Amino acid sequence: MKNFTRFVVLMFAILLTSGIAMAQNFVEVGTGTSTTNRIPFYGNYDYNWTSEILEQGAIGLENPVLITGIAYNVSNSPSNYARYSQKIYLNHTTLAQWPNANYEDPLNNGYDLVWEGDVVWNGSGWHTIMFDQPFLYNASQNLSVHYEDWNGSYGSGYPYFYYTSTSLHGKYKYQDNTFPTTSGYTSSYMTNVRLYYEELQPGYLSGTVTDGLTGLPVNGAKVSLGDTYIYTMPDGTYDFGEVQYGNHLVTVEKAGYATAAQNVFINSGATVTADFIITEATPAPVGVYAEVLPTDVVDISWGAPGTSYEIIYDDGSAENYAVWAQGGNMNALKFMPPGYPCEIVSGSVYVGDGTYPQGNDILQPFFMAIYDDNGQNGLPGTELVRIEVEPVGFGWVAFDFGDDAQTINDGEFYLAMIQG
Repeated sequence: MKNFTRFVVLMFAILLTSGIAMAQNFVEVGTGTSTTNRIPFYGNYDYNWTSEILEQGAIGLENPVLITGIAYNVSNSPSNYARYSQKIYLNHTTLAQWPNANYEDPLNNGYDLVWEGDVVWNGSGWHTIMFDQPFLYNASQNLSVHYEDWNGSYGSGYPYFYYTSTSLHGKYKYQDNTFPTTSGYTSSYMTNVRLYYEELQPGYLSGTVTDGLTGLPVNGAKVSLGDTYIYTMPDGTYDFGEVQYGNHLVTVEKAGYATAAQNVFINSGATVTADFIITEATPAPVGVYAEVLPTDVVDISWGAPGTSYEIIYDDGSAENYAVWAQGGNMNALKFMPPGYPCEIVSGSVYVGDGTYPQGNDILQPFFMAIYDDNGQNGLPGTELVRIEVEPVGFGWVAFDFGDDAQTINDGEFYLAMIQG
């Protein structure tokens, strides 16, 4: 039989009640009327750990949310019963039942520490703990709630909690003197809880791309976020507008430059700026040739290194659009390369933002072609290649000639968009 220790609760201890979180949405998991003093902790021992599985179907949320707090329903009437150094961890799980009673070891098994602090259990009913760090719940998996009690002493008057009997959904271990990290007991205890949450709001992502050597803005750099991409304006800026909550890999590509990338976290409703500094790619020498001369001297020669580059005709705004009534008509733009030979490998064309022409779906396949400037008075003459392009979105549509890339050795060329 244990000797219970009476201790004084300091009046400035944090008092947690359900009133703290009433402004937020919550889901209630469990409706049982049985009671337990084992989960989330057992106050009759110095130290405890407990783990519970809350099934996705019982949680009932259809879309990802930020879980911001948890509430436990106390069945008895503890009087200012304090526990210090408490911790709550959350994790997604595919398990529907605990296969064993092993300690979850949250620090090494992917759990997020969402709250750490002291709790005062006073009276019956719902007692709410608002998290220090919200947890992004994906709404498609089950949720594991791991509770650790590092109080270091025991005392009478501890709370009992309502639970719903669910096979192998709970496990726990209590111990005196030191915190237990060994196997405990499995149980059917799944405490009735309320999960407080915030619906995710999109954030906003923008930034500037500059040249690492000159510090000047880089125009026409391709900035990608997942399958979505845009191009920088003449002042080097880009703006994705609304972006979903979470971690995103943002990459910047530009012909003649090394690709840059960074991971960007978009918080709910936050405005995030991600700037990039890109550096010119250093091309390797072409066709290195070494010849051993009779004097044991090696004569090394190589071709001048070369790299890709872009020719841009874009002032950053679309003042007008050209749309033909029938397919097969074309718009062409003349380009002059800075040197020869020039291989034309890819490009992009702006198809508008979808507002013109009204009442039509402009995201239809079209053709891109390369024409020699050998027509009358330097107009388009010989068609060198034609490829079909299928746009997947408005704005800039990229195309690649692939194996059909063309090389010109003099003069100028035309890129033509042929309406489908």
